[in-house]
Amino acid sequence: MDVDLSKERAPIGGRWLDDNDWLQVDNSATSEILGVVPSLGRAEPAAVFDAAPTAFPPWRRVPAAERAALLRWFALIVEATADLARLLTLEHCKPRVDARNEVACGATFMRWLAG
Repeated sequence: MDVDLSKERAPIGGRWLDDNDWLQVDNSATSEILGVVPSLGRAEPAAVFDAAPTAFPPWRRVPAAERAALLRWFALIVEATADLARLLTLEHCKPRVDARNEVACGATFMRWLAG
């Protein structure tokens, strides 16, 4: 599995928040720890909301297709489909085929949302 998929930090206002409490993500069948994620509280969503007015004006002038290409979410998800499906299978005990379909569905949403 590609360990670069795991970003144990949260991006907020152009910086990575990594000075936080952590939640463990485990394999629900074996209790093996798969990784950790930041445990965000009330302040972090407020910081994202406060950063949006600064980020949005220049971003809204970029055409939708170009925004989607710059974000590269769709391409990165498609590229990592096997690893992401494996994580879904480990964390949620989903059959691999269902996990792959969920990743593919999520990728199409990311392409649409990026635009």
